[in-house]
Amino acid sequence: MISFASWSVLTVDFLIVLHLSLAGVALAALLHLVNARWRFDIRYISVAFFSLYPLAFILLLILLFGGSMTFPWVGSFEKLPRWNNLPFLAVREILGLALVGLLYGAFIKLQRISDESAENMSRFKMVAAVVPFAHVLYVSMVSWDFEMTLLPSWESSMYSINHIVSVSGMYLAVLVLLLYLLDKTASFVSPPKTYLYNYLAQMMLGFTILWIYTFFAQYLIIWYANFSDETERIWRMQDGTSSAL
Repeated sequence: MISFASWSVLTVDFLIVLHLSLAGVALAALLHLVNARWRFDIRYISVAFFSLYPLAFILLLILLFGGSMTFPWVGSFEKLPRWNNLPFLAVREILGLALVGLLYGAFIKLQRISDESAENMSRFKMVAAVVPFAHVLYVSMVSWDFEMTLLPSWESSMYSINHIVSVSGMYLAVLVLLLYLLDKTASFVSPPKTYLYNYLAQMMLGFTILWIYTFFAQYLIIWYANFSDETERIWRMQDGTSSAL
């Protein structure tokens, strides 16, 4: 039997691959919706991360097959909420990832042909408007299923927001590093302009500040209300084996 700690590495891998594959499409959609002039410099390399989507799907199936190794509450004798039901979880996660994949795939296809006709542009704008809503809903579900519910008695209405902000910041950091490495190895036909790094850095700063706000919004409620079940998680983060991070 594989220990939960060892199997959890696969869960972390899934979350990293999943969010890298989806966040790039979400960024391209947001830049289009706000009519950012620099979206044309970044949109194609941003959605290129979606190539990780098949790997994310495979990892999801492996984790669901793992059952109790992935989700500690499986087989528990404690009374669980209806949300913590393995068949229901498998259905909603597979269906959710499939629907998001179809939507994001349509966005990438329409982005490529959007300038060919007014009809294509209209369809592209419609799909782009749906992507951010789908992204928030799906990532919220993932944060509940693969993080929050893994720790018994931990409930936070703010956690999904904190999770979305966190993984968005992670994606931006990876994107900046990739742009820099490709630029330094002369892999671009047309190198990215310097202002691109400035704009991405501003977004990273904004997401970092927002992450701090959302984290301490949870922390203050847990600490001052002295929720014993939830303060344990804070102590583990502060004094546990990964406290140095």
